[in-house]
Amino acid sequence: MNMTGEFNHKGARRLLFGLLIIATILRLWVAWQPIETLVTKNLPDDAFYYFVIARNVVTLGNASLDGTSVTNGFHPLWLILILPIFGWAQGGNELPIHIALSLASLLDVVSVFLLARLAAKLFRDWRAGLMAGWLYAINPVVILQATNGLETSLGIFTVLLFLSAYQAWLIHETKRNFPGWLAVCGGLMFLARTDSFFLFASTMLAAIWYWKTKESINSVLKIGVGSLIIVSPWLIWSQVNLGKIFQDSGEAIPYILHEKFALAHGAGFVPFISQSIRQVIDPIVWLRGDFTGLPLIIGSLLWLTTLLLLYKRWRSAPQKVEMAIVFPILVASLLLILVHAGFRWYPRPWYFLLASLGFALCLTISVYAHFSKIRVIIWMVASVSVVYIVSGQLYWNVGYYPWQREMLEASRWVSQNLTKDKKIASFNAGILSFYNSPNVINVDGVVNHQAYEAIQSQTLLSYMQTNGADYVIDADAVVSDLYARFMGNGYPDSLQEVASFGELNAELGELRLYLIE
Repeated sequence: MNMTGEFNHKGARRLLFGLLIIATILRLWVAWQPIETLVTKNLPDDAFYYFVIARNVVTLGNASLDGTSVTNGFHPLWLILILPIFGWAQGGNELPIHIALSLASLLDVVSVFLLARLAAKLFRDWRAGLMAGWLYAINPVVILQATNGLETSLGIFTVLLFLSAYQAWLIHETKRNFPGWLAVCGGLMFLARTDSFFLFASTMLAAIWYWKTKESINSVLKIGVGSLIIVSPWLIWSQVNLGKIFQDSGEAIPYILHEKFALAHGAGFVPFISQSIRQVIDPIVWLRGDFTGLPLIIGSLLWLTTLLLLYKRWRSAPQKVEMAIVFPILVASLLLILVHAGFRWYPRPWYFLLASLGFALCLTISVYAHFSKIRVIIWMVASVSVVYIVSGQLYWNVGYYPWQREMLEASRWVSQNLTKDKKIASFNAGILSFYNSPNVINVDGVVNHQAYEAIQSQTLLSYMQTNGADYVIDADAVVSDLYARFMGNGYPDSLQEVASFGELNAELGELRLYLIE
């Protein structure tokens, strides 16, 4: 039996093909669920920003949600990929959504293949590749986030392209052939998700540690410069159009959260750090499994066991190639938690899918290093699979966004009951824009730089009025609490409630439509 790490054994290829078929079926089943189901399960409001902006790029010639306010609140590579899908679609046509989710599904299936190949080569055993691929392929967190309509699956795909090129650079003697390809992969990874910079930087430092030569430092510098050249058009475009290279989507909500906290608790260093710690250790997020990339609280226990086994392996017999690949994944996963939860105070479940990939790789290495009997390995994989299946059913039953059912209903109500000349402002404007574009104005600043500036100057209500907004619609917790202090003169007297759409939940309150007077 072939144990070289390549899937060139007939039985190995059949098993790998079967794995990819299962991964495809699971993802496409989600991708083709009704929109009414998807918006409550795993399709966030943010995904609709991509859909509408892609349509406006083609039909209106600018990257905006409302047709006029240019934004950089997106990751460009995913937007480019879905341009053909949404660019010529009519507003409210839901078929392109399923096609985009299918594209995301297929990208993630390719990621399963790349991960299996990476693990097989790393451990020099194709069965290890199957195990890593399986652990990633059936993880319910992965399935739901890879089909969320955002750049998530593309981000993981580019990560695995980068890691595959990085591994090839580490293990081949002809090292000069790989820095250029690494630079390209690093640039694409950044364009797919900006925060992949943490993985890029970690791997470059690991490469210097691995090679320990002056040549390696020169190669890392060349890779960095090459990647910067790849991403420079995007950075230049942002600077020219918005006067900044950082995305509004990464700044707008954290700004609100920080300002609101400072008003209530003071703006000092100590209160900020205390709140950051509370965000990082938030039991609800850990219980749901966002940070670990694994289902529920049991994910933390699985990670702890895996890391202990890894430590035991590397302490007794250090494996430099393994360490040079795994350490950057672990460091980047930790940095993602610290930045998104500890600094931005706004963790979203799709930010941490790198941890899902890392777990599949780390557990495979740990198990194959400590257990030689194939029956024991199969039993362990089966046990984790049962956890995945049970928790996956729970995730699906509850859904990530049950309150978006009312948002979808309200969006359709607006399209049927308000005339086309009426403009509506909303803080969560994605779904609303999809069914009512271009008559919707985003006012939380995520995809509207002018609104972000109005928030900073606390003149948001005036901004709505100046830009012709006739109505504003959103949840009580958003309008009456989170953004109230940023509205400015005339609030709340200038808002007259004209409709409501049911109770979202105890925390968000009701979804209300206000007439702006």
